[in-house]
Amino acid sequence: VKSEMDSKQLLKNENDKLKDTLKKLRNEITNLDDFKKMKKAEPNYILQKLLTSSSDAGVNSNVGVALSKSISMELRFLKPSDEQTFRAAVAEFKTHDPDWEFAFFLDDARNFAEYTALLRNQSEGKDLRGFVPNSYMGAFVNGKCVGRASIRHELNDRLLVDGGHVGYGVVASERRKGYAREILRQSLAVLKAHGVKRALVTCADDNLGSIRTIEANGGVLENKIPRHGTTGGLTSRYWIDIDKKT
Repeated sequence: VKSEMDSKQLLKNENDKLKDTLKKLRNEITNLDDFKKMKKAEPNYILQKLLTSSSDAGVNSNVGVALSKSISMELRFLKPSDEQTFRAAVAEFKTHDPDWEFAFFLDDARNFAEYTALLRNQSEGKDLRGFVPNSYMGAFVNGKCVGRASIRHELNDRLLVDGGHVGYGVVASERRKGYAREILRQSLAVLKAHGVKRALVTCADDNLGSIRTIEANGGVLENKIPRHGTTGGLTSRYWIDIDKKT
């Protein structure tokens, strides 16, 4: 009888271990999209998962370098020939993130060529329309606009509190591929070219994706403050030493 009880207890222990393993796997593969991407073994996605895991453990630098080298992305000023893919990105953002403005002043321009000229002027400190001098750039992968960055050459009082030097976004269909990290990395190089030595980057304190993006690029949390324009929530403010990063 004792032997039979020992066997049952052993079986129960093994069953508990199996349940614990399955639980950990479910935490790693949070949804069907994750599973599909892992099944396809997309290089950028696998590196993204590695970077996320390493970041949680506090050791992300080597993986971050590998991720940046694996992504062939161009962050640059818009050209008139980018109109179709850029407008597609704008439309996708309006569908999935209607409260987030992807393209400033686009509706004010008579045509796309005029819009690209306006953005160039603003990078030179002209026709700012209430903005600080900034470089608004599109992020392109194989000719497709996958996101954008608004890179502010200087901060006003408002941006110093919330907004910072870089505002960036990736379209919903292209997320979780490491593009946000690469956009921020290249944005820091643009800021360095404009003489900025330390960059402020902010995000909602519950936006884990942005937190990992910022920290992977060397961001150090300074503080958390009440989120601007809302009745609740906090904004996390990070500083990045560009001279050390780039």
